[in-house]
Amino acid sequence: MVIGVPKEIKALENRVAGARTSTFALTNATLPYALKLANLGYKEALRQDHALMKGLNVHLGKMVCKPVAEAKGLECSLIEL
Repeated sequence: MVIGVPKEIKALENRVAGARTSTFALTNATLPYALKLANLGYKEALRQDHALMKGLNVHLGKMVCKPVAEAKGLECSLIEL
């Protein structure tokens, strides 16, 4: 025990700091995609951004991601935007 600070409190402080840092990292990584979707609409955002298109698994109720479809034993459809 550090004088006046139980070790449990110190461990909790470290977990909170780590969660805060990872929240910032996640926000920084995903915010550009969210803004693009909000500003352009999903169809135009998908047309313009290949990375965003690669993240699409299901569109209008149809599986459009081949690896996911194969893993689930489902038919894969072409994306129609």
